[in-house]
Amino acid sequence: VCVCVCVCCLPAFESAYGLLWMLWSAGMKQPKMSVYSQPGMAYSLIPKRNRKAIFEHLFKEGVIVVKKDPTEVKHKELDMPNLHVRMALRSLKSKNYVDEKFNWRHHYYTLTNDGIEYLREYLHLPPQVFPATLTKKSGPSRPGGDRPRRDGEGYRGGFGRGRRAEPQE
Repeated sequence: VCVCVCVCCLPAFESAYGLLWMLWSAGMKQPKMSVYSQPGMAYSLIPKRNRKAIFEHLFKEGVIVVKKDPTEVKHKELDMPNLHVRMALRSLKSKNYVDEKFNWRHHYYTLTNDGIEYLREYLHLPPQVFPATLTKKSGPSRPGGDRPRRDGEGYRGGFGRGRRAEPQE
């Protein structure tokens, strides 16, 4: 069954759902559509290698950021469609393996303890390996090293306080 719809008839349907209802009632099968689907993708079936790469990156870093933009083709950190990353992390969120914070069109996902255990099992990792967010860095806590002491040389104080008078000769 072929049903042709011209542009002048579209307002009569009042929405895309009206058009789908008309096509379905005419005997056509309902097209596979998803809110998150992109051209050439049906329902976002994620290949196993992409899912594994997402999980490896998440376990290594402990956090991941995903932009909420259905038109974004590639993820910023991983070389794969942004949609795959969003759907994989949404699945982990539904199982309470990650915590999600949403701010300014970005999803921020952090691993929970249950998520760490699940990813260790999924990726076949030993129990001694931890994400980067749980490992302590060695060395100085600040990139510039320690602060100068207040009574030592190089301390100037703030707002004009703490300056010593220069010895006059």
